[in-house]
Amino acid sequence: MTSITIKGIKEGLLVTVGDGDWSEVAPALLEKMREQKEFFKSARLVLQLGGRALGAADLGKLRDELSDLQINLWMVLSESTVTANAAKSFGLETEFPKKEKLP
Repeated sequence: MTSITIKGIKEGLLVTVGDGDWSEVAPALLEKMREQKEFFKSARLVLQLGGRALGAADLGKLRDELSDLQINLWMVLSESTVTANAAKSFGLETEFPKKEKLP
C-alpha cells in the first residue's frame, strides 16, 4: 500500500506520494481525491514525487484526470530530471518561486 500524505501549505495543498509502482499509485491518489472531492475542488496542488521518473504521458494523464475533478495541478516536485522535464513541458512549476530579496 502506497503512502499518500496531504498537507495544507501557503501555496495550496502539498501531496507527497510514497514509493510504489506508478500503475498502483496513480489510481490510489485519484481515489483519495474522489473520496474527498469537495475538499479538493478548486485546490492548487503541489505534487511531491521524490525520485520517481514519470514521463509526459503519465503526467499528462494525471493532470487531465485531476482537471476532471476540478483540481489544478500547479507544481510537480521531483528529484528526477525526466519528471521535471515532463512537468515543464506542460507549463507546470517545478520549484517554489524564490523570495525576492529587498535591497
